[in-house]
Amino acid sequence: MTHPAGTPQDNDWRTSLITRLGQVRMTHTATTSTGSSALSSGIGYYDLTGANQTIIDGTNIGTGAYTSNDVLIQASRLSFAGVNGGNGAGVRITITLTDQHANVFFDTVSSGTSASFSVLKATFLAGIVTPSGTVTNAF
Repeated sequence: MTHPAGTPQDNDWRTSLITRLGQVRMTHTATTSTGSSALSSGIGYYDLTGANQTIIDGTNIGTGAYTSNDVLIQASRLSFAGVNGGNGAGVRITITLTDQHANVFFDTVSSGTSASFSVLKATFLAGIVTPSGTVTNAF
């Protein structure tokens, strides 16, 4: 994930996402982040259900005046029939950024936060779709 640089609050969000969170990686048995906050959970792909489960809890990931800002990443398994003549499954990732910083004058955060997704897959398996993302609730 990334966020544009600019105001002090923008810069802290950018650092929170790029440096403190880093890349989030889900394996079959766990989810980890590569950032300096080293967030992880014991929930991997095999543990997912049809309901959202928290795979990364970045509560209070900001610093200084922005300590109360949060990053929450949840995942659920989607099942559907008809892929390669059988049953298929996908993963829905929900990312919630909560900006809890406020002061008496103003509180401005730029738009432009983005997330990118990729998948490591075996080349011999047909029908595995490269993931894509969409914004369902913009700032």
